Amino acid sequence: MTEEHLQGIQTIQKAIHEKITEVMSLTKELDEAINRQDQVSVQILLFSRRQPIYELCSAWAEMKLKRYDLSDREAGEFDSILRGDQDVPLENKAALMQQLSNRRLLAKLQAMDKAANRKLCRDKSFYRTTLS
Repeated sequence: MTEEHLQGIQTIQKAIHEKITEVMSLTKELDEAINRQDQVSVQILLFSRRQPIYELCSAWAEMKLKRYDLSDREAGEFDSILRGDQDVPLENKAALMQQLSNRRLLAKLQAMDKAANRKLCRDKSFYRTTLS
């Protein structure tokens, strides 16, 4: 993969990392507000999470679009990075490590969101019937 493509991918990955971290921080605050039964803060924090989640989705879409700029061979390398394959070429290792880090953070965020959603919504939780 060319250096230019690799740098573009890593830039998007870093933006994804920042947005996941931002949403995690807001979700932690949301959980604390739920525990305090502070309905005003809960509403504000739910609203506050919308923009960084939207930006996170946009970054993921941008990452997928990057694939169309690549040759077949480069697209294969790109797919290997996104899958988290350990046998990527050395020059792609930094992108792979960022991808794996983003996956770990996303898993933590999903667990945090699941816990907060279940506290807030109880038997009407989104997670009650899906993604269990």
